[in-house]
Formats: sequence, structure tokens, C-alpha cells
Amino acid sequence: MGSTAREPEPRGERRFHQLSSLQLESVRRRTFASWPSASVDPDALARDGFFYMGEKDHVRCVFCGCHIGAWTPNDHVRTDHARYSPECSFVAGSLTGNIPRTPRTHDDDAGRLYAFLDDYHDSRLAHGRPRTRGRYQSDAVPLPSAEQPALSEFARKDTRRRTFSGWPKGAGAGADPLAEAGFIYTGVGDWVQCFQCSGGIHTWRHGDDPWADHAHFYPYCPFVREHLEQRGGESGVGEDLAPSPPPASSVPSRPEELSPEETELLLHHPIAQRLLSKGFDHRLVKEALKQKVETSGLMCSSLNEALEIIFDYEDSINESLSEKST
Repeated sequence: MGSTAREPEPRGERRFHQLSSLQLESVRRRTFASWPSASVDPDALARDGFFYMGEKDHVRCVFCGCHIGAWTPNDHVRTDHARYSPECSFVAGSLTGNIPRTPRTHDDDAGRLYAFLDDYHDSRLAHGRPRTRGRYQSDAVPLPSAEQPALSEFARKDTRRRTFSGWPKGAGAGADPLAEAGFIYTGVGDWVQCFQCSGGIHTWRHGDDPWADHAHFYPYCPFVREHLEQRGGESGVGEDLAPSPPPASSVPSRPEELSPEETELLLHHPIAQRLLSKGFDHRLVKEALKQKVETSGLMCSSLNEALEIIFDYEDSINESLSEKST
């Protein structure tokens, strides 16, 4: 296969709240912490839309789903990407929600926008909460054990276990322990989410304890709390699963509401530029995209999604005006 082992990299932030965060190059890059091949640069792979699947040297494109592996030293990432998936929107240069990593000293408007979106996502992830069925579930505030599960259809271990049919063979944690600890498999890489709190974890390494990581990243998940209470009465239970505060973060906290300057910056995104070129009102585009970013922490993934958001936002304004006039 033409590859040799690499030294493992720091995993960084392993939490996720939604799969769409793979739109960010920085998030894709974190999935390569256990990348085993020296044949191709993981920076180049993440830059070209790929994330690591957690098995051998297999990667997948976020934008087209193209799956490539068995890399050799003579391979070129973009050339192979275009060969195997010539219709990929990212390869073709079409509009996508990709957020490239940019130098923090970037002085053009697009560079400042991408740096802001990257920082905004990191802050939301470090200090925010997964959204579950239209409401917030906090990983920083105790919740009652009777809280409705985010994914109640997976409350039983056997239903969770069935989601792992395609679990990567080389993943660092086993399907049974993950299902036992409340996780379901998302079908993407080695990304799993808790049925109760919706909190997600990825980039597992051999030796990781799913219960310990679940308790570490989402210590107030009711499912984790119930497990800890049950284990507390058993002999031989150590402190490895004791509830602890969410992991300390070097990412500064910031308001979720965008400032006027940040909102104006959204108009420099290529999707926003296309909407403006089609004649959409400047303020309508700006406010609709502001609402999208504040709600999800991310920009639109495509022009079609942006159009839906614009029309929905416009409809909500018209409905509000109609209610006030009656």
C-alpha cells in the first residue's frame, strides 16, 4: 500500500454537536489524529474536503461522499479527487459551505470571514450545548434524570447496537462498549452521539473508555448520571468515572449573537455574494444568514439551502407583519 506508520497527533477537541461541522477544514483536520500513512499529507486531504474514516488510510469527501484509500507516495490529492469524483461540487469550484483554515493575519474580507466562522464554531462547541429536538440540553448545568431523551427510539442498548453495522474495523473503541455507554453510530467515520443528550464524540483511540469519555465531555447527561449513581454502590468502582466539570478550554467564550460588524462580514461569503448578484435585498440576505449562523453555528452548505433560508425568513417577516395589522 506504500504507507508507513506516523506518530499519533494530539486529538484536540473531540466533541461535536452536528455532522455538518465537517464543513470546516479545521474540524476535518482533527479527524486525522491517528492517520497511519506517510504517503500523503493529512493537511492536503483536509484542505481538499476529506476527513479520516478511522480505518486503514481511507478518507471520504464531505461534499461528494467520494471514498479513497490505499494512498501511495506518488498520489496527488486533488488529482485523485477529480479522477474518482469529477462531479464533486468542491472539485468543480461550485458553491459549498466549506470553511477553509486561514492565517489569523489574513487581511482580506473573505479571510476575516473564514477566521471568524472558525473561531465562532470553536467557541460554540467549547461553551455551548447540543441542540435536541428544538430545545437546548446543557452540558454545563445539571439536568433532571427524567429529561426526555434526544433520540428516544435508541433508548434500548440493542437498538443502539444495530446502528454500528458499518463501524470501522480499525476504530479505537468497540461497538458494544459504545452502545452500552449510550452512543449510536452516525455512519460517518468514527463519530457517535448519545441517544440521551445528543452529545457527540469522535476520533477514538485504542484504550479509550466510552463511559469515562462520555462522563468527561458531557458530565451532566442524565444517562451518564444514572450510570454513575448505579456504579457508586458497587465495590471496586474507582474515580475514573466520577463526574467532573466539562474539560477546560483555551477557546474564549463569546456571545452567540453576532455583532453588527460580524453580521456584515457574512455578506463576503461566496454564497451571500451569489444571492446579492441575483437581486436579493442586502438587508434580507444579511439578517437571514445571521439567523442561520446564530442557530446552527455554521453557514449554509449550498446555494439551495441559502435560498430556502431566505424564503423562510421572508415568510416569517410577512407573517409577523400580517399579525400586527390584524
